[in-house]
Amino acid sequence: MKQLALILLLFISILTLGQNLVPNPSFEDSYGCPLSNIYNNNFNNNWFNIYDSPDYFNSCDQAFQGIPNNFWGYQPAMYGNAYTGIGTGLWGSSVEYNGREYIQVQLNSVLQQDSLYCAYFFTNPANDINYSANDIGMLFTDTAIANGTQLPLYGLTPQISNSPSTLLNDTAVWYKISGTFIAQGTEEYITIGNFKTNSATSYTYIGGINNVSYNYIDSVVVYQLPLNGTCETSTNIPEVKMHFTKVFPNPTTGQLTISLEDGTATSVTIRNSLGQVLLSEKHASSNEVVLDISSYPSGLYFLQAEVNGNIITKKIIKQ
Repeated sequence: MKQLALILLLFISILTLGQNLVPNPSFEDSYGCPLSNIYNNNFNNNWFNIYDSPDYFNSCDQAFQGIPNNFWGYQPAMYGNAYTGIGTGLWGSSVEYNGREYIQVQLNSVLQQDSLYCAYFFTNPANDINYSANDIGMLFTDTAIANGTQLPLYGLTPQISNSPSTLLNDTAVWYKISGTFIAQGTEEYITIGNFKTNSATSYTYIGGINNVSYNYIDSVVVYQLPLNGTCETSTNIPEVKMHFTKVFPNPTTGQLTISLEDGTATSVTIRNSLGQVLLSEKHASSNEVVLDISSYPSGLYFLQAEVNGNIITKKIIKQ
């Protein structure tokens, strides 16, 4: 009987290798179009709120909570047509950690003891904020954190977190927060947010109009690795040298050249001001990409590219 149980456990372990254990990882599955900034388990399937009021954004909304335009600024989705947003800091309050918001989800299965896991998510600082919190992470727990719990609490250290020395300060970039860890064997829930107080958090000035720190979240992944395995991409996010070195000519009447100094582009997308995809191309890790947009009407467009595993966006003017 013990031998059969061991064989079954090994079989289950093999099946789960490489499978994403996060349900609804990019928030596409919801019960409708967001009509207010209310986020709860009855609206966004699988994910739920712990404290305060995280926000849900979807391209089906053309105004307040839309994609790419919403009440925090402009940002296309990292993947698909949806993402969520959380407050990661607030100033001017008598409570130091007031303004923290967290999202939580139950994994598809409990993590296996002494197994190695890769976990990552993408985050982007909103346009209209004054500061960007560099301390954001993913906490794994064996039980759900109760709704209404005002975090951070002492002793909660996320297994996956951004290094405070890596500044999350470019509102055009989807930053990948990634890492590996060995599971205790009881973890079943993940919570995403800033688990430090304001005084312990590293912030970077952005210069928006709201005295808060706020992050969009998209594409959450957790999967098991072989014990000698590594994440598909580097677990260390490079310093922010991912900007286009040159996008020229801009404005342009037709041809557009993207030249990269530090990194290579593997995909390029162009969207119009409504967020509609006009062009989507895959590239074999090229550090120079030439596009022809001569047939596009005059106006404002948004160029989005995957560079070094991160997504960056630049405004393009077609004359």
